[in-house]
Amino acid sequence: MVERAVKPYINQEMTVLDHGCGPGYLAQAAAQYCRRVIAVDISAGVIACAKEINSQPNITYLTENKSDRLSQVGDSSIDFIYSFAVMLHVTDDVCEQLLKEFFRVLKPQGRVICEFRLESPENKNLAIEGSGKKKSLFQRVLDKYTLRVVNRPLEKIERFMQNSGFEIVSFSENPGYSNGYYTFVLKSTQFAKVSDITVSV
Repeated sequence: MVERAVKPYINQEMTVLDHGCGPGYLAQAAAQYCRRVIAVDISAGVIACAKEINSQPNITYLTENKSDRLSQVGDSSIDFIYSFAVMLHVTDDVCEQLLKEFFRVLKPQGRVICEFRLESPENKNLAIEGSGKKKSLFQRVLDKYTLRVVNRPLEKIERFMQNSGFEIVSFSENPGYSNGYYTFVLKSTQFAKVSDITVSV
């Protein structure tokens, strides 16, 4: 995954944010191609595991705070962000909160790669939000103890991006899958505005 989706966007001068790093396998792989990786996960336990099994001198592991998310990461300090298998599993409110944090920490010319699952007629009923129907005991147990997947229409994803200061550069279905999982590449609209300015003397 790092070779395919991350390496083309980074170089040895960059600081990279691995959001939702888990036990750090991708962080360790990415660390050989950049100056520094800041790897963040909401689970203190998994961060402790990552520090033990995937430690590198240029990787900093941080535990994300639910209330202020990436508060330990400075404004405009990150060149590139990747976040795999995160947006698929969070509510709309958290999704927008995270995207706004990405915008805050990203340098104007930076890029973000993240995954979403696009809603389709086949998977629409699997969404965790909006059905309003009473759930069976079995479904309530599944909701509580399994990792849920949120399916979103493209229009909603685009709205999240716009509200957070991003525009979609491209999106494509993940290789080897045909079940609605897509990788999105984002850029800051702030950079687009700056690049449109011409200076005359």
